[in-house]
Formats: sequence, C-alpha cells, structure tokens
Amino acid sequence: MAAELPGSYNGPVNIAIIGGTGLGSLPSPPFTPVATLPPPPTPWGLPSSPIAILSYTPPTLPANGEPQKPIAIAFLARHGLHHQLAPHEIPNQANIAALRKLGVRCVVAFSAVGSLKEEIKPRDFVVVDQVIDWTRGVRPWTFFEGGMVGHVGFADPFDLNLSRIVSAAIGKPGVLEGENALLHPKGTVICIEGPQFSTRAESLFYRNVLDASVINMSAVPEAKLAREAEMAYSMVCMSTDYDSWHETNETVSVEMVMGHMKMNSVNARRAVEAITEALGKQENRAIVQAEHWKEMSKGAGGITKTEGRSSKALENLRWLFPGYFEEDKWTGSSVMFTQQMEAMGVNVNDIPLASPPPGVAQNLANPASRTYQVYIVSAVFLALTISFMIIRLYAKLYIQRSRTWDDYAAIAGLIGIIAYIGLVIAAETQPGSGKHLWDTTIGDYSNQGFVVQLVGTAIYGPVIFFVKLALFLLYLHLFGRLQWMRYLVWFGITITGLFYVSSLIVPFGLCAPRGGKTWLDMSMTPRCRSSEDYGIAQGVMNLISDFYLLIIPIPALMSLQLPQKKKFGVIAIFMTGFLACVVSTVSLGLRIIYNRTEDITWNVVTLYIMTIVEMNVGLMVACMPSIATVLRQHDGPLASLISLISSKFRSLTSGRGSRKGKSSKGSPESSLASRHERYIELRSGIDGRGNLSLVPGGAV
Repeated sequence: MAAELPGSYNGPVNIAIIGGTGLGSLPSPPFTPVATLPPPPTPWGLPSSPIAILSYTPPTLPANGEPQKPIAIAFLARHGLHHQLAPHEIPNQANIAALRKLGVRCVVAFSAVGSLKEEIKPRDFVVVDQVIDWTRGVRPWTFFEGGMVGHVGFADPFDLNLSRIVSAAIGKPGVLEGENALLHPKGTVICIEGPQFSTRAESLFYRNVLDASVINMSAVPEAKLAREAEMAYSMVCMSTDYDSWHETNETVSVEMVMGHMKMNSVNARRAVEAITEALGKQENRAIVQAEHWKEMSKGAGGITKTEGRSSKALENLRWLFPGYFEEDKWTGSSVMFTQQMEAMGVNVNDIPLASPPPGVAQNLANPASRTYQVYIVSAVFLALTISFMIIRLYAKLYIQRSRTWDDYAAIAGLIGIIAYIGLVIAAETQPGSGKHLWDTTIGDYSNQGFVVQLVGTAIYGPVIFFVKLALFLLYLHLFGRLQWMRYLVWFGITITGLFYVSSLIVPFGLCAPRGGKTWLDMSMTPRCRSSEDYGIAQGVMNLISDFYLLIIPIPALMSLQLPQKKKFGVIAIFMTGFLACVVSTVSLGLRIIYNRTEDITWNVVTLYIMTIVEMNVGLMVACMPSIATVLRQHDGPLASLISLISSKFRSLTSGRGSRKGKSSKGSPESSLASRHERYIELRSGIDGRGNLSLVPGGAV
C-alpha cells in the first residue's frame, strides 16, 4: 500500500514523530497515510528512512462542537525501516535537516531506555527534561562546522513548553495501560555510545554519582541538532529494564528489552495519538511552529566573519536556513537572540563579544575604559573653539561692524560641533563603549545606543561641511573680485557640499532596518559595516579639501603689492590651515587602522577624539583672520604689555646698573621692541575692517 502512495507532499507539516526501538511505524487507523517521501538528499547525506506523511483526525469534538480538521504529521524511523542502523550509525544531521526542510518545527522523539531509578519501573514512560552526554564524540553533533562557527544555548536541552504539553497528553486516563504503567513528567537521561549495554560498574556510576534517571543511546546528538535547527524538541523515554545496577533483577538483555517493548509499543501509539491531538489545538500553534526559537541560529551562526567563512559550510547552512547567511542579511547577535538566551536562563551580561588575546586576562567586572579621554578632549577643544568664536564675533560686531555669510556658516559649524560632541558623549556612556571588545558583553548593547552612534556618524559630514564652508565664504568675501578665485571657491563648495551632505543619507541607507530586523540586528550586517569604508572616503575628502583650502588663496596673496615682510605676514595668517591638513592626515591614518582592528570598542575612542579635534581645529583656523583683526585693533595695549615685560626682563638681567659702553643694539629691550614693530607690520596687511581690498594690478 505504501508503494502506491504519492512520493511528494506540498501541504504544511509542522509536527514530526521520530520513532525509536519499538516504534517503527504508526498504525492505520487512526493514522491515515498520505504520502511516502523517499529519503530526501541533504548536504549531510540521506536520512535513516523514508519520511511518512500521515493525517490524524482527533476523535473528540472541541468546545464549539465543530469537527476538528485533520492534522498532518511526519514520521521518521530513527534506526531505519528494518532497524538496521546502530546508534552511532544514525545520520542524525540528515534526519533533522530533512525534517526542517520539509517544514517541521516541532519534534517528539520516542526512545527505549533503561531505568536507573527504583521508582521508574519497566513499561513506565518518562518525559525527560535534562540530558548527560556520555558519548565518545564520534557522532557528528553540529551543523556549524568546517568554516562556520555557531554557538546555541543548551541549558534546557528539551523544550520545556512542548514537554509540558506532551506530559499532559500522555497523563490522560487510558493512554498508558497495563501493570500500573506510570508517567514521570521529568528526569535526566544519560546517553552512552553503545551499542553495548553498560557494565554494572558503569550503571552504578550513572545512578549513584551522576544521578541520572534513565539511560539510552540516541538522545545525543539528536537533541543538539534539533536545537540548532530551531525546533521545539521533546523526548518520551519508554522504560524496558533496570539496566545492570539492579541486583534483584536479571541483567538486561535484548530478549528482556523486546518483551517489555512490545507492551510499550501499544502505549506509545496511544501516546502519539494524544500528543498529536493536543498539538493540533489552536492555543499550541506558536509552540508547534517554534516561534520562541525562530532565528536563534541566525545570531549564533554570525560569529564567523564573512571573510573567514568557507564556501562549503556557507552553502550547507544556506540550504538549511534559506536567507540567513546571504551577503546582505543579518549575521550578528540581535535583540531576539538576547531574549532567547534570557528565556533559557542564560545571562547575556555573562556572554563576552570576543575572547581576549593570548596572555590577556578578561575583566567583565571592572574593565578598563577610555571614555574619560573623550570627555577631556571634548572639554578642552570645545572651550578653545568657543573662545575663538567669541573673538571672531567681537571682531565682526564691534570692530568691523559688519556680518558676512562666512560668519553664519561658522556659527552653524559651532552648533554642529556641540551637537556632534553631545552625541559622541551619549554613545560613550553606553555600557559597552570605551572598553576592550573582550571586556564587553552582548547585554551591553542596545538599539538606542546604536541609533545614537549612527546619528552622530550621519551629522559628522554636514558639520565638517559648514566648517569648510566658513573658509570658502571667507575667501569669496576677501578675494571675490578675482574671477578665477570665484570659480575655485564655488567649485570647492559644490564638490564638498555634495559629498558631505550625502553623509546624512549613506549611514541610514546602509543600516536602516529591513525585513523585520532591528537597528541592532542591522549593525552587524556586511551592508551596514560597509559604512566604515565610507568613513575612509570621508577621511580622504577631508584631507583633499583641507589642502585645497590651504593652496587656493596663495596666488591671490602673493599678488599683493606689499613689502615682503608684510606679505608673508598676511600669508602666515592663512597658513594656519596647514595645521588642519596635519590633523586630517592623522585622522585618515587612524580611520584605516580602525577598519583593520579587531578591538573596535577600544579603538573607536581614538577615532572619536580625532574627529572632535578635526572639527574644532578647522573652525579655529576659520577664525584666524578675525583674531588678526582683534590683535591689530589692540596693538596699543599689546605694545604697553610688551614694554612692561621688556622692562621687567631688563631689570632682572642688568644687575645693579646698566653697563657703560654697552651698545643697546643687542639688548633685550631693543630686541623685544623690534619684534613688536615687526608684529605691527604683519598686521598692516589687513585694513581696519579686517578686509583685503584688491584692485586691478594687485595694489592694496
């Protein structure tokens, strides 16, 4: 009859029964065969048997009185159709992979076991809640291998929600019959390698030292693989003997096991009916679909960096988890992963993001932090920049008594710098910031922290643009009568404007949530992480634009018909922009280093510091001509101060009186006075309103 069944099935199948010794098939009726799927090929080989698709219609009516719909289930024989596979020969990877590919998310496995407790009699059933892996490591036990590392939580190896449903179903009257058969709703199963039974010494050790409840040869790695496959998995253990420890009972043998197993088989089939009926209820739909395990392996499998993944391992996992490990999909830890770890009793604050380098001790309790460096640099440079801006505004409002567009750009730049520093400080106050990567945990990160960091990254470009715009507009104000200069200025404004304003779009375009993901999910995708390459592009643009701003005024300044000293004095004011070029060069180098570093949470502090220095130095350079105006306006007081310093210096160095016959040419007073005169000459290249008035011929 089975040969006449279809070899394919297109309907949804969320529930699977894995039959062990004594449960090689399900009877018809009450289970109606629908299809027999030939063992489907998987990247891990063929499963141990064809997969039977059966339909079961519960005989009882629900509360509303309407007939229940048929429930489709899949059945797979663990040891093969003819029980030809030894425990260590079972293709567990292929079994679980084939069921998941079919759509199964809920697995109830049956297994014959030996009892290690007096109270668990032969023919009793145990729904175990813990497992001890006593196999020898010869069985493949993970899907994450060969170039893709993944770690999943296994604190509770059997799904607690599913096991409660299974226990309640089997515990109903009439399910377990014969010789006072009982259900034990919890217990620990120890899984040995087999295929031999235990020695008496081993059996006593498992019972007295490890405190196991029952013993079998099939719980591992089946349970581990089901967890990796994001399945709700429960195991029903059917006791057949007292293993080898019980001195008043005969030693376990195949004949004894099979004798009790025949009786257990009847109860097992009734148990499958009761379990299927319970799982078919609407209130258990989320558990049947394993919603609480959904996408867990997506985070677990993302630990291997893209460049370290082997093509074969990636191909296998993409087969098992379509869409999980695509180039543009999420590959890092997520809020959902955090919630799942917490649901399993795993504290995410105890899971570090990386292992420390050799010889370095991990410190999650009181780790070193560089956050204070951001505070110090921000305070010092912001104070300097505000001071320069105050002097600039004083020069424009009280000395020159005029305002120009470059002033408004400078003010916008200052506001942007304050906003950027505020966002950087907010980002650095997050628990995981400023520490070594191996001293931070999954629990240190949140959506809010990443969004703050992303906003800071987005506004960086516009802030830098306003700083540079202040200089471009200053050039336009000073040298606007030169046509070639106007062309150069507007060219610079256009190119830098288009590039830096795009900074508002690029980070959000690359990292915005999509496909139901959160901001934090996206933070570890290759797509979002490529924004770090855009950071290098920003560094290159900073360097090019700074040198551009440094060079373009030189021809205009050299054409001034001034005494050579005065001319170079005016040029010197504009050459302070060379400092901005130095800072940009260092910043670009640090960006490149940061993109290659593993310890990103520690080294990002250096990057933050350099961007803060870069912004502030740029704005201070834009204020230098106004500083020169103020200094020129107050040459009188400065001269008096210089004279006072000169007098004090002379009194300290002249001894008890002036030396006669000594020429004053080389005296400190003469030297300081001559320096002051030269200083005044340097200021004379700028008129009382702080402007350079250019006329044809280059005369001032």
